[in-house]
Amino acid sequence: LVVEFMKMINRKIRDACDETQNERVSIVKNANCVVTQNNRPIRTWDDVFIPSAMENQIRTTLHKFANGVDWYRKHRIPYHFGILLHGNPGTGKSSIVQAITQEIPCDVCVIPPGELAHALEEGIFTHYRELHRHHVVIIEDVDTNCFGNRIEKSKNEYEDRIKITNDTELLGRLLNYIDGYNSPDGTIWILTTNHVDKLDPALIRPGRIDLNLEIGYATDETFKKFMKFHYAIDIPSDHHVKDELLFGDLQTKVMLGWTVDQMLDYSRS
Repeated sequence: LVVEFMKMINRKIRDACDETQNERVSIVKNANCVVTQNNRPIRTWDDVFIPSAMENQIRTTLHKFANGVDWYRKHRIPYHFGILLHGNPGTGKSSIVQAITQEIPCDVCVIPPGELAHALEEGIFTHYRELHRHHVVIIEDVDTNCFGNRIEKSKNEYEDRIKITNDTELLGRLLNYIDGYNSPDGTIWILTTNHVDKLDPALIRPGRIDLNLEIGYATDETFKKFMKFHYAIDIPSDHHVKDELLFGDLQTKVMLGWTVDQMLDYSRS
């Protein structure tokens, strides 16, 4: 009875937090240091510029997952969801991640590049689902972690063999966390990479990654959204952007005070 009572209280607390949209962001610094940030200003869909079809796909799929726990239980499917964002640097992957975390009430745990081994060792991201029913784990630049196919040769064969063993173990532990017997329930995994070709196929297979999205360069549609947000104007319908136009580059020029005319001239194909 005591256990059931405590579970009921926990559910009521999470429901209350869901209603207030109160989120907790935990950033793993190393195995012994996790920095928590509350109410940190981050991007929303209003200032994330991707094709409308992609935005709708992400938002619809997230809500279907968040509201579908009974369906998952009925069909005996593990209740977790994976998103992979890949593409060239500067295309806006990190901004999209921030908008995703605002879509549903959730706790957020960020694993920066190079800290995945620490997080796996300590089981860090299984301890931070405290406020909400759902928990987002963000693994940034996942390809920068050692996963077997990126081995650097050391001075002797013995050291090479040890390093390969460690890389395989790291990948195996991550695979089990995402989709193993004890994988955290209610978790949304978000992986980002600039080099999807370096990732092990087992990591990004369906079931671990349910939404695989390539984030491309700016298009006519997304550039118009960008200009509307930053300059409050509707650009001419006959304006077409050049190839390989990066939002990271455009954002820098806005910060430097470029005018509308400068932006149009620079972006024109």
